[in-house]
Amino acid sequence: MDKASPSLNLMNNIRHKMYKKNQKSYKQHDFTFFIHRKIYLSLALSFLNMNFSYLQSIDQSTIHERFIFLACSW
Repeated sequence: MDKASPSLNLMNNIRHKMYKKNQKSYKQHDFTFFIHRKIYLSLALSFLNMNFSYLQSIDQSTIHERFIFLACSW
């Protein structure tokens, strides 16, 4: 059975220590990503809502086709 090389063990130890040291910053990054995702989703929903109300004012018969076209092109 082959043993791992000493340099590989050293790299793994360093990587593990870095991860333990920066675990708090990883959690902070996840939190900020969650906040940004909520902001982007709300912006996208407001954009679609504006387009939907604009399409309702144009023509009631073709609203579904235009909405699908906008959603696909966006």
